[in-house]
Amino acid sequence: SGNYSKFGEEAMSTAPAGDMQRKATELLDFYFGDSNCLKDRFMRQQIESNDDGWVPITVLATFKKLRDLTTGDSDTIRDCAKGCSNIKISEDGKDLARLRPLPAIATDDSITRTIYMEGLGSDVSHEDIQQLVAPWGKPTYVSIPRFRDPAGGTGRAKGFVFAE
Repeated sequence: SGNYSKFGEEAMSTAPAGDMQRKATELLDFYFGDSNCLKDRFMRQQIESNDDGWVPITVLATFKKLRDLTTGDSDTIRDCAKGCSNIKISEDGKDLARLRPLPAIATDDSITRTIYMEGLGSDVSHEDIQQLVAPWGKPTYVSIPRFRDPAGGTGRAKGFVFAE
């Protein structure tokens, strides 16, 4: 539906406290952010599959990093979304959507803002890259190519990254 509520500071006090809440809020802002929506076909398809851009929280709960942080609990994910800067929450609390329309793919100029770094260890994380580039600003997108893990887990990093 077109009705939504954007929760303000008073609602933030009901969000889960601590590091998990901060990380989950940052992840949600990232998932719905311009940089990710230009590159992540699955997320873009989810947004485009609904006329108003609503994505069910139950779908977001299947995203590995968010599931690991929140145990996939829809109420926790919704509470974390209350602190997001670019997300609205449906009136029934079951869906999230971007506040702004999706950017046009034709206007993607991210290549001009993307840096390539190599010589990094196989255990490099998104947090490591954020700390590394912090003197120049917060990256909006970090890609860490990984080798496939035959057991189905997260594979070893290939030792290079792209950061926008």
